[in-house]
Amino acid sequence: MSQLTLYGEKIEAYSNNNANKIGDNDKAFHNWYRFVLSFPPHLVRKYIKQFGLDKECTILDPFCGTGTTIIEAKLNGIRGIGIESNPMSYFASKVKTDWGIDWKELQEKSFEIADNARDRIKEDKDRELQSLPEEQQRLLIVNSISPLPLHKSLIIFSEIRRDNDCCVNHQLLSFASATVKYASNLRFGPEVGVFKEKKIDVDIVTSWLKEIKVMVNDLKNCDNCKL
Repeated sequence: MSQLTLYGEKIEAYSNNNANKIGDNDKAFHNWYRFVLSFPPHLVRKYIKQFGLDKECTILDPFCGTGTTIIEAKLNGIRGIGIESNPMSYFASKVKTDWGIDWKELQEKSFEIADNARDRIKEDKDRELQSLPEEQQRLLIVNSISPLPLHKSLIIFSEIRRDNDCCVNHQLLSFASATVKYASNLRFGPEVGVFKEKKIDVDIVTSWLKEIKVMVNDLKNCDNCKL
């Protein structure tokens, strides 16, 4: 990274090697769920500074995807409005900008769900594996997830949805992230493809809690969470 001068002020400049990479300091909220082709937060900050945007401004992103622009706006105390037609992207951006939940409640409820899911996985060990209905199965990329990880993922999904009005949207987004990262056979390079089937059993419950921990830490450490 180097420095450029624009209108007498120094701004960040990035080489081709790191222009689209998300840095360690940029992961808060953005890393809850991110498409591989999403543009990086530092690009939004660059334009916020370049155009002199402040708290009196409103940023509109008519194709907001998973919310990079509106998250950066919020982190900078600027009102942001995002529009997105893709249901999953819309859901991700909506959850990633919802910082008003109680992180302690999110953590406690998620531990409870994890315990219930682990018990059910043990109970169902010798039973027939759960699978998706045929119509939903056809929507998946062939071999994108193996039967056993899918079975465990469906158990967690049902536990999240069962009698839960606390932090269900945040838990579901963490579930989506954990399923893609740890349970599936998907790979990104940058196009989506299917890698060879995982040879080891995946502890999807622990993986899900890992994503929950990311959310909890971001909410706990954010100075602007009440915006």
